[in-house]
Amino acid sequence: MAAGLPPKHTEKFVQEHLQQHQFLMLSLYAAQDLGWDVQYLSNAGIIAFTQNGQLKFNAHVKVIISGNEATLVSSSAGNEYFDLGKNKKTIAQFKEKFEDLQHQLSHYTLDMRYEEMRESILPDSQDILRNPDPGSLEIFKDFLAIFIPRENYFFTPIILNLNLLVFILMVAKGVHLMTPDADSLIRWGANYKPLTLAGEWWRLLTCCFIHIGVLHLLMNMYAFLYIGVLIEPILGKTRFIAAYLGTGIIASITSLWWHQLSVSAGASGAIFGMYGVFLALLTTSVVEKSTRKPLFFSIAIFVVYNLMSGIKEGVDNAAHIGGIVSGIFFGYLFLPSLKKSESPIMKGATVILTIIITLLLTFFALKKIPNTIAQYDTTMNALYTNDTIALSVYRLADTIQKTEKLRAIREIAIQRCTQSLTGIATLEQADFPPHLVYRVKLFKKYFQLRLKSYEIYYKLIDEENETYESQLNGYYNQIDSINKIIEQHD
Repeated sequence: MAAGLPPKHTEKFVQEHLQQHQFLMLSLYAAQDLGWDVQYLSNAGIIAFTQNGQLKFNAHVKVIISGNEATLVSSSAGNEYFDLGKNKKTIAQFKEKFEDLQHQLSHYTLDMRYEEMRESILPDSQDILRNPDPGSLEIFKDFLAIFIPRENYFFTPIILNLNLLVFILMVAKGVHLMTPDADSLIRWGANYKPLTLAGEWWRLLTCCFIHIGVLHLLMNMYAFLYIGVLIEPILGKTRFIAAYLGTGIIASITSLWWHQLSVSAGASGAIFGMYGVFLALLTTSVVEKSTRKPLFFSIAIFVVYNLMSGIKEGVDNAAHIGGIVSGIFFGYLFLPSLKKSESPIMKGATVILTIIITLLLTFFALKKIPNTIAQYDTTMNALYTNDTIALSVYRLADTIQKTEKLRAIREIAIQRCTQSLTGIATLEQADFPPHLVYRVKLFKKYFQLRLKSYEIYYKLIDEENETYESQLNGYYNQIDSINKIIEQHD
């Protein structure tokens, strides 16, 4: 599977019994018999383009001849960055046709035809095939082409550039290049359930452009570039961007539903979505039949491998699954408009439907997914407030009347502590991560001990019996122990 900018395949081809002009004529006729468009002819060779039709693989072929030896170069003419062996196959077709014609045309015939065409052959002084290979500047220009929007490759570079720009800004503002911390990611727009469900819905989208370190960014952009150049020419600009943003948001929603406290960031949900779209299309006639099977297995292996790798801790596989499933759905949704590419109404309808589905799922998620962490924070804040107010009974002046002090213990301390235990009971019913479940149990024990201590304190004041002091001190010791354990798990 060749890869490059663009991918190409090069072979040496030697014909010992041919002179250079005979080699040239056979190359010209072989290209023409294959149906290629020969756009350049000189004594040093030919340049031709295959004519396999739209949405199919096409190549830019050079035959550079020197004596009885030629260098055959086939380069992808589209936006591919991987050719799955197609350039090698193109060269093989040329060589087979060349050898067939060699048996049909005599050297004399080739000599005569060369003389007939001599005037149409470009002079050696203007021959670009005699120029040396491009230098580093030209190679750099080819590399920069990755980042420049053009026909059939418009939103892929824009999304690529946006991801790179956001990461550069993050690093420039002090975010760690390799291992950003959770707080930094959240500040820049990562998906975090307590905040996303609390009104910061935009995190469903912004998290698709935030990356957890430069390696995460580079791996995602490499995978995105590969799928982008394959699928954007098929989908067109509007379907492509609708699918990317739609699957990205749905991937974020899936992560939101699955995780409690994870900080989710990265373009991988949307990227898996685009792979899902392509997998769906590879089961249809939209993609050329000869390339369907190898591409399908290549994409499927990539998806399965990455899903399996995502089982390890720290990878948001929920977003990957949400992306791939929604991508497959959108791929089939786009199918009618792709088969009737001449109908702008059909195309517009599928794009609008994609947007509506994404918005409805977003609205449903924000309304129906329980924000249990926000519930935990709200309840715990109320518990801290109740506890602070309840503890104030210990600061009552000694000069206060006994009846007032007893009323304060009963109506402030005991009542507030009882309310706190009711709040703890609601937290016990919620679906929390294990460490929060453990904290809830600790706080339940704490408030149970506090309630008993207030009841004993009430009896101590009411009955003025000093025997209650030892019981009270025992509860205080247990409360101190619980507080230390709670502090250790903060």
